[in-house]
Amino acid sequence: VQPIIGLSTTVASRVDAAEQELLAMNRLRRQYDIVNTSLSKVEERILSNYEKRNLLTLLESLAAASSVQVNSMEERKAQDDEKYKETRVEVRLKSVSLKDTVSYLTAIESSDQLLTVKSLRIKKRSDRSNLLDVTFNVSTFDIL
Repeated sequence: VQPIIGLSTTVASRVDAAEQELLAMNRLRRQYDIVNTSLSKVEERILSNYEKRNLLTLLESLAAASSVQVNSMEERKAQDDEKYKETRVEVRLKSVSLKDTVSYLTAIESSDQLLTVKSLRIKKRSDRSNLLDVTFNVSTFDIL
């Protein structure tokens, strides 16, 4: 009788472990579905930009619309990916107000073309306390 009781206890603990694994798998599946849906939306947005403008030209026009004077823009090497091509530009603004900086960054983020602002650095100027020097990277993506 003892071996049968021991076997039933082992089976019950294995059933509990399997149920816990099933719950974990269901939770991971829901997270996967959320991420996959988000990725699909981003890819749709990338593909919907048939008339993509040159990133440098687009950033200059957004700066002009935001009344921001761009000090420099340089293309930077982006990481290679087997599915996406990233184009990255480093933008430098000198002696700009916080209001103008926020206006420009908002225009970039809300552009029709999918743009992402990365690695934002803001420094307070030593000569005039109400102005800033701002450097950030802007990326756009194409599907290969």
